[in-house]
Amino acid sequence: MSKAIWNKLRTRNDDGAMRKNKTRLVQRKISSPMDAPFEFSKASVDEIPLVLIPSSRWSWSCSYNVPSGVSSIVHRWGRDAHTNPQRLATEGINCAPSCEEIAFCVTQQACTYSAPVKSCPTRDNVMVDCELTLVFAIGPEPEQVKNFVYKLGAKHFDIFLAAAVEESIRHLIRSCKHTDIYELRGSNDERVVLTLKELNKKFHEFGVNFRSAAITDVRFNTTLQGVLQDTTNFNSKIYEQSKRQKHEMDAIQFKMDKEMTELKRSNERRLQDLGATRRRFEIEKDIQKIDADADRMVEGLQSRQRASVAEVRAETDLELLEKKEQAIALEKIAQAEAEAIAARKRVQAECERQIIESEAELKAAEDIAKSIILQAEAEEESAQDLVTKRKHNVTMAKLDIMQDITKTAKITVAGAQADTLVDELVAVHDL
Repeated sequence: MSKAIWNKLRTRNDDGAMRKNKTRLVQRKISSPMDAPFEFSKASVDEIPLVLIPSSRWSWSCSYNVPSGVSSIVHRWGRDAHTNPQRLATEGINCAPSCEEIAFCVTQQACTYSAPVKSCPTRDNVMVDCELTLVFAIGPEPEQVKNFVYKLGAKHFDIFLAAAVEESIRHLIRSCKHTDIYELRGSNDERVVLTLKELNKKFHEFGVNFRSAAITDVRFNTTLQGVLQDTTNFNSKIYEQSKRQKHEMDAIQFKMDKEMTELKRSNERRLQDLGATRRRFEIEKDIQKIDADADRMVEGLQSRQRASVAEVRAETDLELLEKKEQAIALEKIAQAEAEAIAARKRVQAECERQIIESEAELKAAEDIAKSIILQAEAEEESAQDLVTKRKHNVTMAKLDIMQDITKTAKITVAGAQADTLVDELVAVHDL
């Protein structure tokens, strides 16, 4: 909002008091449509023409002029000449019979509306005078212009807007405490913005567009204003005294903080020196401990090394001794096995020798027996009486031979000869 408009919004009477009357929104008659821009330019804070009605054309007129910068509605025989609501009169010279004429000229300018509201109670029931300034425009769409002219009109708009503004202002003031009233001044408060939205919502269907809203002044009555001013002055003095006292307290606190800082720094330096001395002793102690641990570790390593060497040596000696014992045992086992094998071989050879000798003797005996038998058979042929004696002698000879064999040697006999020899031995035993 420019500075000139803002100064215009804050216009007062000569005595500096708030405006007494609201801005009037009027509808006027003019002689010619071409006078409309000049009439609209004469708008003031007290009165704003919104709609102008030109005089009727002469009956012999064949054309009419439509001014620029003005929304003009054309009638034909008293009715809207354009069936399309989106059309208005075309600017310039229009040729038409006298029955077609400009019925209404509506301003396209942004209008500044001022509405002072007296004695508005706050939330804590303090009476306040408030002045609201609105900036609005009609249109710019042709349909909106026609809706304003046909459905509302300047006179009814003036009445309805005054009532709506007063209702909104009283509702707005009622929602605030008297201590927050001065914060409403201007157009940035969200409550003022909300009021602007409500007004647009109410008058949008009539083609009115509110562009801005601002509370230009808020005042209490004279007595209350003085009391509040005194209260403000005392609060300012209290605030200044508090600031002065706070400054002095801050200075004292700063001095104390400075002394405390210096004392802390001194203590920190002493603590750092003591800490450094302590750390030095701890480091020396750690070094001594490390040296002792290293010596102990070296001694332990040497001891373990000597023990390991002795253990390895003992294990080596034990292994050598075990190997020697094993070699001696193996040697003795081999010797015993060799002796056993040799003895077994000798026994086997002796057995084979004796078997061979026994077989030879047995064969010899058999041959003798056969010769004797042959002899006996021969003698049998010659003398039957000597058979029994010969058999007896043969049998006794066999027994003697068998007895000698069993007494003189150990004989191992197998096969059919063994069975025969056993039968003969049994027979001799039975005898």
